[in-house]
Amino acid sequence: MTAEITLSDYGTEDRWIGQDLIPLETPLGVPVVNPFSHKQMQFFKQYKVTGISFEEARTGVLFSNYRPFMDIREETYSRSRRTRRLVFNPFVRELEQYGESVGSLGVMSGQSVGTMMGMMLGLITWDIAEERRTDPNVASFEFRTSNRLFSGRFRIRVRAVDDSVVLEDDWTTRGGSDMRTSFLPMANLVLLTHPKGFEHIAAQLVDEVKRARAAGVPYSGEIGAPSVELRDNP
Repeated sequence: MTAEITLSDYGTEDRWIGQDLIPLETPLGVPVVNPFSHKQMQFFKQYKVTGISFEEARTGVLFSNYRPFMDIREETYSRSRRTRRLVFNPFVRELEQYGESVGSLGVMSGQSVGTMMGMMLGLITWDIAEERRTDPNVASFEFRTSNRLFSGRFRIRVRAVDDSVVLEDDWTTRGGSDMRTSFLPMANLVLLTHPKGFEHIAAQLVDEVKRARAAGVPYSGEIGAPSVELRDNP
């Protein structure tokens, strides 16, 4: 395996909104709406990572530390059950980063705006579990998602390909996912912001593997306190 670890775009990104009785795929920002239909959010994105193993990628998706890019309010995880649950505000960290360009005042403003958006739109809960393996070269993780304005389930997969792995974020109904909302503006907001979260997960995984390699230790994921590890009774 090459010592160099790289992260790059892979394949074609797909992002649109489906609605009953509207035969076309509704692009983001287009105000075509059936008010009597739920809005099916469709998204598909892949990253290719060279220089890491399938097992490292499988571990990182589930047990990397999301706190550097997510405002996590509650989090538990179980290594034995291979599950994870987190409640988070998706806006605070992103708006803090935008505010950094103008200094500490910008960061504080980002925190305030992100907190207000979280209060208005509600926190998001992810219940994550690794699914039963049917292909030795594919690991699939179901993200059951709940929020007062949207909900459903999507999948992040790890695929072994040649001398690398592909990370795949799949919200498509053809891929077995189901992410929906009743509100077209909410569908647009979610599909505009979520891809950045997947990019962060992929980048965090790469950074953590690099640190483990530099320290000469096996990679196990940097999740930890203040997150709570659930342990089965002996």
